[in-house]
Amino acid sequence: MQEDAIVYNMGFATNAATIPALTSKGDLIISDALNHTSIVNGARGSAALIRIFKHNDADDLEKVRTWGLEKTVGSCLMFSVLLCDSCACRYLDF
Repeated sequence: MQEDAIVYNMGFATNAATIPALTSKGDLIISDALNHTSIVNGARGSAALIRIFKHNDADDLEKVRTWGLEKTVGSCLMFSVLLCDSCACRYLDF
């Protein structure tokens, strides 16, 4: 069996292009409020339902996850970030 791979020449393109390719309508993306712009753009470019959890708040993550899994029928992807706050962007209204 031959394995498949996708290779990108930079990190921004990886997130911005791969997230929409991996998700579809009915999927759920759970995203850290401080994720990098590339992840934000990738999520926005998808047809998935997007829900944001407060950075570094496991209780909020669990609340969002529980709500989201009750509302969606597809896959669930979760993106979090380990960045300094100045390196991340904040989500605008969803």
